[in-house]
Amino acid sequence: MEVVIISVSLNTMYAAQANSPSVLLTAAAEAADTTLHISDDDVLPAVAPYLLTLGFDTDAPETVLVTAITAGELTVTRAVEGAASIWPIGTVCARVLTAKDVNDIQSNIGTLKGAVEALQGDDATLMARTNPVTGTATLTNTGTFPFNDSQTTVAITTRDNVNYAVDIVVTASNGNVGDIIVSDKLTNGFKVEFTGSATSVTIKYVILGGMN
Repeated sequence: MEVVIISVSLNTMYAAQANSPSVLLTAAAEAADTTLHISDDDVLPAVAPYLLTLGFDTDAPETVLVTAITAGELTVTRAVEGAASIWPIGTVCARVLTAKDVNDIQSNIGTLKGAVEALQGDDATLMARTNPVTGTATLTNTGTFPFNDSQTTVAITTRDNVNYAVDIVVTASNGNVGDIIVSDKLTNGFKVEFTGSATSVTIKYVILGGMN
């Protein structure tokens, strides 16, 4: 079956941290500083990147993006949310849920929804490109279970190759159908059989793909 690939651009989303444990700055941070000194390496996420909010217990916090971690130090991009500020020793910092987190999630959901709707709207084009073939066939079995001689060859409009999918729906049966097995696909046909004890099974098939 032909595979349709839709390329979308999504906002980067960062892992959250349960209970948002906090650390303290052990050195003051100027507005232009991109290195933060923290009190405890083990409290914050161990792997960058992630968002970190400075002074989240204040009226004007600043969210930064942590891009690298070394012993007691964080390399950050400043002012991801809020203004780059001067933060004194003892400033409380934590990985909390931010507006950016929520906005990025909502934006990504909207982007993916639009991609799905675009694909659904392109059904006619997709069907034309896969050049579907539909038909019906009746399989008969004269064997006594567990023997079964229902295998039947179904002729189809010639495909360019055998990389096609066969979707089968049973529309009628006289007894237990068991499994439907498709085998020996050729460009102009395939074999199909059922494994149950039924004496006859009628199927509807749809073939997609197999076209260059």
